[in-house]
Amino acid sequence: QDEPAESLKNLGVAVESYVPPFAQKSRSGLRYLSSIPRRWIRARMLLEQTRSWESNDLVFFAWPYDIQYIGLRCATAFLPHDFFYLHFMGAFEMTNQKSSHFIRDHTPWMESSYPVVSTQFIASELEKAYPNRTRSPAVIPLSRLSQHELLPPHRVEQILQSLRIDGDYVLNINNASYHKNLGQVLAAFHYLTHRYPKLKLVVCGFGTEGVAGRANQPNYLDLQDPNPNVLCLGMLSDSEITALIQNARLVINASLYEAGNGSGLDAWHLGTPVA
Repeated sequence: QDEPAESLKNLGVAVESYVPPFAQKSRSGLRYLSSIPRRWIRARMLLEQTRSWESNDLVFFAWPYDIQYIGLRCATAFLPHDFFYLHFMGAFEMTNQKSSHFIRDHTPWMESSYPVVSTQFIASELEKAYPNRTRSPAVIPLSRLSQHELLPPHRVEQILQSLRIDGDYVLNINNASYHKNLGQVLAAFHYLTHRYPKLKLVVCGFGTEGVAGRANQPNYLDLQDPNPNVLCLGMLSDSEITALIQNARLVINASLYEAGNGSGLDAWHLGTPVA
C-alpha cells in the first residue's frame, strides 16, 4: 500500500505480496515449527498463486532474499539489490556459513532468471560471485526514491515542529546495520561541532529510533546529556523525509557498501548538498 506500489498499479502493473510457504528461521537460528495442515494449506496457496502468475508475460521479484527460486513457465526477472553477503565488515552480521547460504539460495535465480542491478559496481560483484551464471545482469541506474517535489515552506515548518527539530542540522538517512558506518558519522560529527557548536545531527531509518544523545567525544554518544545534539528518529513517512532533506544543511551517507545512494539522489533533486 505504499506509494511506489500505487504508482506501479497506475501503470497497469499488478503488485502482489508473496509469503513463502515454508517455515522461516528466527534470529536465534531456531526454526519455527509449523503444523502439517498449515504447511499443506500454504503450499496449495503457493501453487494457486504461481499458476496465476504464469498467465503474465513477465514476473518481477523485487527482493528475493531468503526466498527459494520459484520455477515459472513465463519469463522472470529479479533484483538482488547488492551482495553484502560477500563481505565481512567488522561485526558478526555476516559469516562464511551465512555467505554460503545466500549464494546457494541465489544460484537458481542466476541460472533461470534475469538479474537486474542498479550500478556497474554491483554488476561486477554479481559476476565475481556467480562466474557460471547463464545471463549477464542488466544495469538500470537508480532514480530518486521519493516522488515528492519541494514542499511549501509552511508545510516543512509544520513537519519539523512535529518532529521537534529546530535550528541547523546535517541529515543521515540509513538503517543501523554495521556497514552503514554510523559510528564514523558520529565521530566526524563530534569534530564538526568544534567549528559549528549549534549544529545538530539527525539520523533516520530502520533501527535508529529511540536514541538521543550528545557527541561530547568521538567514540560514543552520552545518552543522559540534557542537551542532545544527535537525534535518531527511526522510520518516517515520505513527506517527513522530504521535509528533513529540504531543510538540511547537508545530507551525508558514509556507508561502506551500497548499491547506490538513494538519499543522495533525493537530496540533489531537492537542491540540498550531498557528501
